Amino acid sequence: MKQRTSLCLILFATAILSGCAATTPEDPCKGGLFGYDAAACEQKLANKQQVLTELEEENRSSTQKSQQLESSKGQLLTEQSELNKKLAGLNDSIRKLEKKLDQQTIANSSNTKELKELQQQLNTLKQESAMVGRMESGKEQMEELERLKKKKALLEKDILELLTM
Repeated sequence: MKQRTSLCLILFATAILSGCAATTPEDPCKGGLFGYDAAACEQKLANKQQVLTELEEENRSSTQKSQQLESSKGQLLTEQSELNKKLAGLNDSIRKLEKKLDQQTIANSSNTKELKELQQQLNTLKQESAMVGRMESGKEQMEELERLKKKKALLEKDILELLTM
C-alpha cells in the first residue's frame, strides 16, 4: 500500500511537472513553469506593437487620402457644373445666331451663297459644341470651349455684316 501511494505521488508529480514544462513554440509567453521565455515574450509584444503602430499610421494615411479625394471630387464637380453652364450659354448663342441667319435667308435671298456658307459654318459650330461634353478632361473641355467661343464671335460678326448689307 505504501508503495502504491508512493507510485501514485510520483506519477502525480510527473504529470504536474510535465504540464508546467510544456511549451508552445508559437507563443513564448505561454510556456508553463519551466518553458516561459521572458525575452522572447517581450520581443513578441514589441513586434505586435510595431505592427499595430504601422496599421494605425496606414489607417490615418488612408483617411487623409480619402478626405483629399472627396475635396478634389467636389472641386471637379463644381468645375464641371460651371463648364456645363458655359456650354449651355454657347449653345444658346448658336441657336440665336441660327435663328437670325434663318430670318435673313427668308428676308434676303440675294446673298444666298454667303448665307449658305454661314449656315454650314454654324452647323459645324453646333456639332463641335456637342463634342465638348463628351471630352474626358476638364482642361481639354475648357480649351475647346474657349476656341468655340472665338469661332462663334467671328461667325456672329460675319452674320451681322451680312445682315447690314
